[in-house]
Amino acid sequence: MADGMEDRMPYFFSFEAVPSGIRALSNDTECEVDSSKDLAYEVTIQILVALTVSGISSVVDYDEFKASFRKPPIYAGAAFQFFLMPFIGFISVYIFPLKPLEAISLIILCASPGGSFSNWWCNLFNADLALSVSMTSLSTVAAIGMLPFNILIYVTLAYENTRGEDAGEV
Repeated sequence: MADGMEDRMPYFFSFEAVPSGIRALSNDTECEVDSSKDLAYEVTIQILVALTVSGISSVVDYDEFKASFRKPPIYAGAAFQFFLMPFIGFISVYIFPLKPLEAISLIILCASPGGSFSNWWCNLFNADLALSVSMTSLSTVAAIGMLPFNILIYVTLAYENTRGEDAGEV
């Protein structure tokens, strides 16, 4: 990093803590990338996530899972996930001066479905795990249509006044 800033940063913010594939995308041209370590890292992470998701989901009783679809909180959660969250992301893009890449990334992140990490927290704190797994399932399936829809709506609204010559930046 420039100006010796790396000396003042904690380890978890330094380049040593970032996987080599991401470091290769930075401005650090002296970085050597070992693709075998990158692949091993990616495969290990994917296996651990799959084990966590299947392990937590297997704890839920199927009848509880089905019953959670009859509860109002799952539909409130879906409404928040696919209407309120993308709108908050759009408002953030509108209010804060972000570069187009950052703004579109924020919109995509806010429009994406929730992950299985919430299931882990529900399991840890003995919350309604069936409802959490149901919400994750519903939001994952609904995201097939809602994610592109929200991205189309909010990116179009955010950049509707972009002139043709400026569109390359977006």
